[in-house]
Amino acid sequence: MSARVVAAYTQACWDMAQQSGLNQAELLTLIDAKSTQDELSPLAYMRLLNAAAERSANPYFGLQTGAQLRLPHYAVYGVGLLSCRDVREAVTQVMRYESLAHDLGRSELVESEPHAEYRWHSPWLAQLPCRHLPESVFAGIAVFVRWLLNAPVTAYAVEFMHAAPDDSSNYELIFRCPVRFNAPFNRILFSPTILQQHLPNADPSVQAALRAHADSLLAARAQQTEPAVQQQLRRLITERLARGDVKLATLASDMAMSTRTLQRQLEKMNTSFQQELDRTRKELAERYLRDAKLSLTEVAFLLGYSEQSAFTHAFRDWHDMTPSAWRSKSCR
Repeated sequence: MSARVVAAYTQACWDMAQQSGLNQAELLTLIDAKSTQDELSPLAYMRLLNAAAERSANPYFGLQTGAQLRLPHYAVYGVGLLSCRDVREAVTQVMRYESLAHDLGRSELVESEPHAEYRWHSPWLAQLPCRHLPESVFAGIAVFVRWLLNAPVTAYAVEFMHAAPDDSSNYELIFRCPVRFNAPFNRILFSPTILQQHLPNADPSVQAALRAHADSLLAARAQQTEPAVQQQLRRLITERLARGDVKLATLASDMAMSTRTLQRQLEKMNTSFQQELDRTRKELAERYLRDAKLSLTEVAFLLGYSEQSAFTHAFRDWHDMTPSAWRSKSCR
């Protein structure tokens, strides 16, 4: 799948650059883009953040960009958040539809005592150091959540994996809580009770339509960007799961190629048969669990598990909770 950042999301950065008096033509040349309305690759967007921060001599460029993020910047899934009943439902929707706005990273909710964690993982930071990226993401979250709740919200702490900048005094002005660096994860630590807070302007009546639209966009994007071999393999996995016949050799034969040829093609796409199997099962599990008519035993069978316990174990690895708990939280 071709990673990208949609133009709506990048607009906050371009607006911040313009406010800083930067030469947009020069920035476009640096990131090899023709227009500020172009979709950017994740690395191009990170280069834009770094270059704009350097040329404006603004160590808070990422923070200030994130603080400008508003509903339209989050593309389709941003509008969908308005239909969520509470913060938990909103976080769940972000994790599902985040890629409709960008492929800069992925969100994860970790619930434990005495606090919950909103973690954000980006594979691109290993390729290109850019502290402005997680800082902009978390500043955007902080401002957006306060706007959704129409109330002040205070976290226990915000933590970043990168080292502290020379001057970190402005961080607490935005986050209104302690900010720490050199942490094991980019994360926000907060009270689990925040997840239960209702969104005052929620309109659940439009939720089904918004989710259906977002799901159709996810499916269309997958069909457009996945290589044909990957699409065919995932389709065959889906067809064979309930029959319990998802062996690599069998699927390779169905695709008219040897096992080794299929493995080599998957390697070129930075994936593997097991990764595609796990990904397909995870996506199907979420789809099946939203169907209240299917029992957990039936879902396990449809996913090719011989025992429900094996399905439960796999689902815990994906979501850090049981299938029944996920169903009750996601299908209220």
